[in-house]
This record gives sequence, C-alpha cells and structure tokens, in this order.
Amino acid sequence: MSAAAPTTPTVAPRSFVERAAWLLLCALVFTMPWEKAVMLPEVGSISRVIGLAAFGVAALAVWRRGALRRANLVLLLGALFVVWSAASWGWSLDRAATLARAKTLLQVWAMLWLIWEFCRGAARRHCLMAVYLAGAVAGSLIGIARFTMHLQTYYRRYAATGFDPNDFGLLLALSLPMALRLGFGARGWRRWPCYGAAAVVIAAILLTASRTALIAAFAAFTFVAGTWRESDRFQR
Repeated sequence: MSAAAPTTPTVAPRSFVERAAWLLLCALVFTMPWEKAVMLPEVGSISRVIGLAAFGVAALAVWRRGALRRANLVLLLGALFVVWSAASWGWSLDRAATLARAKTLLQVWAMLWLIWEFCRGAARRHCLMAVYLAGAVAGSLIGIARFTMHLQTYYRRYAATGFDPNDFGLLLALSLPMALRLGFGARGWRRWPCYGAAAVVIAAILLTASRTALIAAFAAFTFVAGTWRESDRFQR
C-alpha cells in the first residue's frame, strides 16, 4: 500500500461580520487623532459613533463564532483597573466626575479588547499602525491649516479643532514610533511615505508648543537608536 499524500490544512474564510468588525476597528483607529474635529449633535465625536458600531458588530461576530480569544495579562489588568475606578464611586468626593471617568475608561478598555480580538498576526498589526499614522497625518494637516489661517487655540499654539494642544501633541507623538517601525520594515520607495508622514507629524507637534509632546517625540526616536546597526545607508 502506498502512503497517503499529506493534506494541507485549510483556513476557514472570515465571515462578512468578522470583516465588517475589522474595517470598523480600522475606521475607529483612523479617526482617533482628529476625532474632536468632527462632532455630531447629541452624539459626540465621530470616534464615539464608529466605536459603538465597531463594538456592536464585534460582539455579533464573536457570538456567531462562538469563541473568545483568550485574554492576556494586559487585558485582564485593564479590566481590573476599570472595575477599581468604578468602585471608587463609593467614596468619591465628586461622584459625577468619577462616573464619567469610569465610562471613559470602559470605552478605552473596549477598544483595547477590539484590537486584541481582531488584530491578529503581523500583517494586521502593521495595517493598524499604518491606519493610525494616516489619521495622525490627517490631524496634523488640520493643525497646520489652522496655523496658516492664524486660528490659534491658545496664544501662538495650534491644534486640530476641539483639541487642547497638549492632548493633541501627545496623540501625534504616539504615531512616530509607528512611522519609524513601518519605514524600517519597508523596502524601496515604500519607506519614504512613512518617513514623510513622520516629518508632517513633527511639524504639527512643534506648532502645538507642547513640552510634554516634544519629550514624547524624543522618546519615540529611541527606536532609531535601537535599530541603527540594522539600518541601511539611506535610512541612517
């Protein structure tokens, strides 16, 4: 008898609901750096609307799949922090503010869960970083446009509409290590859009005149120090 030929395992195709949840997660991440620039009456920021839709579709996808991805330590510690924040309502001096902060933390944790549940594998991680970087460029262009129109947020400080310059600068600084990581991993001309995006973000950070954001930007560039020896001549 001849040995049976080995069979190649097949991967079940993702359902429409799974793909919709992933696309809504990407849309949510894209809007985060400029979410306050688009506010919907009686609803809130555009990120809030997309986030609610993403969570609803994600819950449906998990229900249809019949299984949750096993939580890691970061997700569990985040859930514990949210519960502790909500529990502090019992001894808080400002219960309304405590409740509002607990709701905000719950929303942040829900986004963390969405990323953990649907952003699996290096390809999706890189995609989500690219999406956030694109959103940071969009927010930076809004801030730069306000600078050209002399629309100061505070005295000689500029940010996207609705943002405090410090908060806006920190959101932008978060995109810098992503830009450097994507540029480092790309080949040929594909690296230059990543580095160009970093240059636009840095310009917008300088316009915020935020010292905290500037320090965060310097911290982001420690990525360069860690990858210097592996970089080619053009990247150096």
